Amino acid sequence: MTKKLAVLVILIVILFSGCSIITLMFEKETTPEQSIEHQSSQQVRSNYLIYYLNDSGLHKLNTKSNEDTLLIPLSIYHYGEETSADKNKIAFSYWDGDFSKLVVIDVLSSKIWNIMSISGTLKVSLSFKWSLDGSSLGVGVGYPLNNRTAKCYESDKGGIFVASCDGKQIRKVGCAISKVIKYWLPNGNIVVSDGNNSYVVNAQNCKVLFSIPIRDKSWITYSPDGNKMFYFKSTPVEGRMSPVNELYLADYNGRNAKVIVDYRYEPRNADWSPDGQKIICDVESQEWLGIRHFAIYDLVSNEASLVEYQADALGMPSCEKPHWSPDGTRIIYDRTYEHTPAGHQEAKVIETLGWPPIQEVSGSAFSEPAGATIGWIDNSNVAYESTDWVKIFNSVKGTTYTLPPTTHLLFVKEIE
Repeated sequence: MTKKLAVLVILIVILFSGCSIITLMFEKETTPEQSIEHQSSQQVRSNYLIYYLNDSGLHKLNTKSNEDTLLIPLSIYHYGEETSADKNKIAFSYWDGDFSKLVVIDVLSSKIWNIMSISGTLKVSLSFKWSLDGSSLGVGVGYPLNNRTAKCYESDKGGIFVASCDGKQIRKVGCAISKVIKYWLPNGNIVVSDGNNSYVVNAQNCKVLFSIPIRDKSWITYSPDGNKMFYFKSTPVEGRMSPVNELYLADYNGRNAKVIVDYRYEPRNADWSPDGQKIICDVESQEWLGIRHFAIYDLVSNEASLVEYQADALGMPSCEKPHWSPDGTRIIYDRTYEHTPAGHQEAKVIETLGWPPIQEVSGSAFSEPAGATIGWIDNSNVAYESTDWVKIFNSVKGTTYTLPPTTHLLFVKEIE
């Protein structure tokens, strides 16, 4: 069957507030003291419960009482963390010099449950994902072959496990080849990987339901309902020194894949809307070298709409790394003016009032370069980080809370 070429049809052009929206269609088969280091910038305070990591270990900070408690001393190695969907528990893994450990922390009480402790080498691979209801934790344990750090693991060691959140019940699911857990889908199945393929498997017995080749794919991300996935795939292009990304949409089993933003726009940094109806990514401008805009693909209409910003007093803005708010009403992103003397960068929020139109709102709390967006904490608060600080910005109250630059945020919740 002859493959259809990408078709680009300009349907609508809307100009307003220095922003143009072009609707496109693509069709293609195929511990610190509050007064010193923690500070809120306005008299109207935003108080937070924060779990964070720094050079001394894992801390719990209540900004209202200014209580900062060291929960886990840590100076060796931190593997990763994962917060449950109900925001009540944090899974946290680390190496203490003798053991690779996985623990679960109750957010409100700070109670710590030991889930897994593996003696010996630092080179053990630990991956983990919460079930949707937060009652269970899927854990992948792998021992890399020949001291390699990824993809190839000893077949007779490790595997995929399911643990209760208090660690009292742990069972081995199986999976002799796949040692990495990637997702726990809403339908109860889990996605595991051996580095070459992903497998959708039964969480009870690791029976393979679907196999998905992944060596040529990156940024594989499932929709909130688990029925779809998007991913980037590099495509060789005549006249280009290296392959160029295209953004694909597929069913959760990898079938019915199609390009939704093609190589001409070099898509990056994609994100699902919370309702799973839209995908946003940043794309290369067709007119300005090195400038990026946004494309939003609507699964219902099968249309990709290009959001292009016009030059303002600071020059032509480049817009990257968009993140949907949890309720889907707003998008935070990084706006950069590369050609100004200071290389000015400013955080912005886009209000979505249906699609189209889009109305832009400035994140005016930042007069200095705003750093890179980490993402939304809730519908009001977003987090940023730079080499000089970490900030939590409340876009409703207009407050900014600042932490030291060595801080790695694990969990943040606004409290009264």
